[in-house]
Amino acid sequence: MFAQVGLQCDRLAENGDPQALAITVWGFSVMNYRYPALYRAVSACSERLGREGRAQNLVNTVWAFANASYYAPQLFVDIAQFIVKVVDEGSPQALSKFAWAYAISNNHIPDVFLRIAQKSDLLAGEGAMKGISATLWAYATVGNWESESAVLVGKLWSSCLHPTEKNSQKNIDHDDLFNVYQTFVASKVEVREHSLEEPSPELWAQMLASAVAAHETKEKSNAELNEKLGMHLSNIGFKHARNINPFDFTATNNDQDLGGFLNMEFTNIDKKVSVELVSDDLWIGKGGGGENDGFTGVESGQLRLVKRLRNTLGAKTIEVRVSLFEEALAKGVVATDDFLKSLIKNVSV
Repeated sequence: MFAQVGLQCDRLAENGDPQALAITVWGFSVMNYRYPALYRAVSACSERLGREGRAQNLVNTVWAFANASYYAPQLFVDIAQFIVKVVDEGSPQALSKFAWAYAISNNHIPDVFLRIAQKSDLLAGEGAMKGISATLWAYATVGNWESESAVLVGKLWSSCLHPTEKNSQKNIDHDDLFNVYQTFVASKVEVREHSLEEPSPELWAQMLASAVAAHETKEKSNAELNEKLGMHLSNIGFKHARNINPFDFTATNNDQDLGGFLNMEFTNIDKKVSVELVSDDLWIGKGGGGENDGFTGVESGQLRLVKRLRNTLGAKTIEVRVSLFEEALAKGVVATDDFLKSLIKNVSV
C-alpha cells in the first residue's frame, strides 16, 4: 500500500491539499517506511503547505520529517515563517510536538522557540506530562534560556515537581523521566542563574533510574565495538573513566551518579578528552542515493545536547567513525593502535 501511495507522490504534492500532504508523510514516518521521493516532493511545496495549511497540518509535517530523521532544512525554515499560526491555533500537545521536532532535527530557529515560550501558561497549565517533558527537553537541547524561554522552563519544571490532575505523573515513562533529568542537569551545568528547584527524593530516584536505563540501551547497541575500543585505548596509554559527574567533572564508578546520562566510557579526566564511536549515518551526509537518500546526516538533538554540555565542561570530544575503526581492527592490533594514536595525536595521554 505504501509503495502504491509513494508512486503518486509528485501528483499528491502538486494537487493535494495541506491536510492530505501532512497526513501522508505523517503515516509514512510513523510506520518507518522510507520513501525519499515522497519527502522530497513534500519538501518542494513546503512554502505552500505553510501558507495554506492549518496549524495541525504544519505540526504533523515537521514532526514527520523530524521523526524520520529526513534532512530538509528549507522545509523547517519555510514552515517557521508561519509560527504565529501554530501558536495561535495549536493545542498544548501540538506546541510540544512542534518544539520537539525543531529541537531534535537540529533546526534551532530562535523565533520558533521564543513564540512557543510565550504560551507558557497554556503549556504548563493544560499540557500533559509527556508534552511537558518533551518541551523541557527541547529547550534544554537548544540551550535557549533567554527571557520568555527561561520563564517557560521554570513553569514547566514546576508542573513536573508539583503536578495537577491534568498533568499527573501516573503515566510518565522512562523517556519522559529522561527528558526531565537532562533538563535538570543542563540547568545546573549551563545556566546556573536559572538553576531549577531540586526534585523530591522520590522523583530524583526515578530520574536516575531512567538515565541508567538509557545508558544501558546505548551501551548494548555497540557493546562489542566499545569493548575493543577500550582495550586499544588502554594499549596506547589512554587512562579512561566511565561515569562523569557534570557538576564538578569528577569520575565515579557508580552507574547512578548525577552525570549518568553524560556517561563517557572513554574519557581522560586529567586531559578532559572524551573518545566515542559515531555511526556512519552521521558521516554520510545527505544525497547518498537509494532508499536511504536524505535520511542520513542529521545529528539528533540528543547528541547535540550531550556534546554541548561536554563543551561547557571543557571536555574535547574525539569522534571515531565506526566503519574506519572496523577497518583498522581488520588489519590487526598495531594498525588499530596507530589509527587511534592518529586521532588523538594532539593530546598527551
